[in-house]
Amino acid sequence: AAGDRGRQRQGAVSGRRGFSFLSAWWAVWWVDVSGWRLCARTVSLFRSGRVRPLSFFPDGRRTLANALPFASIMQTTIDIWLGKHHGPALLGVIALQAFWAFVLLGLGRLTLGAGRKKLVVRGG
Repeated sequence: AAGDRGRQRQGAVSGRRGFSFLSAWWAVWWVDVSGWRLCARTVSLFRSGRVRPLSFFPDGRRTLANALPFASIMQTTIDIWLGKHHGPALLGVIALQAFWAFVLLGLGRLTLGAGRKKLVVRGG
């Protein structure tokens, strides 16, 4: 259904924004975050299904990869558009996307709060 696809797309975007927001706030604790950002981007590329679809993973790794937030960013979106999920299964994957979006945005918010207390501006 078109409404489910819209909710699913919003969950994917929120999850990606939550991951980016959380990883960006690590700059408060580290002066140079380019290494952290590169690692986060690499893990996200491989675990979201962008480089290799998660359906190509062995069973154990596929189950783990589908449970992590990265699958909600890309692979789940593709699976829904291809019609691999219907009825209760569709609602389940959309709920998982919403869960990860909530968790990542919540962790980002906690990191933001802690970072505001610690923030030191260098240079001048």
